[in-house]
Amino acid sequence: MSDDVLLFPFGGNAREALACMLGPGAVARPAGFVDDDPDTHERECCGVPVLGGREWLSRMPYVRVLAVPGSPATYRKRADIIDGLGLARGRFATLVHAHASVARDVELGVNTLVMPGAFVGPGAVVGDHCLIMAGAVVSHDTRVGAYSIVAAGAVLAGFVTVGRGCYLGAGCRLREGVQVGDGALVGMGAVVLADVPPDETWAGIPARRLAEADA
Repeated sequence: MSDDVLLFPFGGNAREALACMLGPGAVARPAGFVDDDPDTHERECCGVPVLGGREWLSRMPYVRVLAVPGSPATYRKRADIIDGLGLARGRFATLVHAHASVARDVELGVNTLVMPGAFVGPGAVVGDHCLIMAGAVVSHDTRVGAYSIVAAGAVLAGFVTVGRGCYLGAGCRLREGVQVGDGALVGMGAVVLADVPPDETWAGIPARRLAEADA
């Protein structure tokens, strides 16, 4: 595989990933964006074009792929979208920005991006297809399940367990040892002091259940 990386789709996460690749401490070269929406195909970001639809993944078989869809509204679809690309596990890139701090014994999955200013402590495990966004803290011995997003400035204390396909909003705080169930969402700025069951949305200080996430 080359040092080039295709970014999918042409959304906010991918454009932030591009900024990581173009700025100080760049760790890969952007080959372009891939997006299934034809309306994006004439667009570009910072001089990097949208090449076209997912057919470009097969046209450039030796270029790695960073697939980073998902937002608070769509995070539960991440697994279907990423798996739907039909790529072998070894095709995905794993990128750690030079200005992030990741302990030597951390386990990082494929298609995981750690943005600048983030910290991942000793003994932590971050699964496949995760986003650890700028300034987030994943403390020692914490586990982040596959397809999860830890948004900017979120702080996870030690021994926290985050399930598969979760979204932890910007600036939230999780107490040591807290468990967040699969598919749960923690709102922006929330302070989580108790376990969050699967598929629930919690917000506030201290955080409380708002509603079940949409199926």
